[in-house]
Amino acid sequence: MELPLPEQMTPEQWNHVTYTLILLWSFAGLMILGAGSMLVAHIVVPSLIDNRDIDEKYGKGRVFVYAIAAAAFAGAIFVFVSFVLAMDEFLEIYPDVWV
Repeated sequence: MELPLPEQMTPEQWNHVTYTLILLWSFAGLMILGAGSMLVAHIVVPSLIDNRDIDEKYGKGRVFVYAIAAAAFAGAIFVFVSFVLAMDEFLEIYPDVWV
């Protein structure tokens, strides 16, 4: 089976490939944001408070950092589902499942 060359793809298909790649990079970015927020809220801030490097009042701000992490993970789930649903277009471009 011969795969289609890039010049054989229509502009609509190229737009869909671009959209799918944007979803993939957005998923990666949201996962990094969520993991970094969890790291800061769950490990870094309590460690700095225990060592008395920062004031205890900053411990109250952990709730907001946890909220950022939760929002990032929720967004990552939404983007991942959108990415999986967008993969249907690739079956038109590459009809073989094991590409």
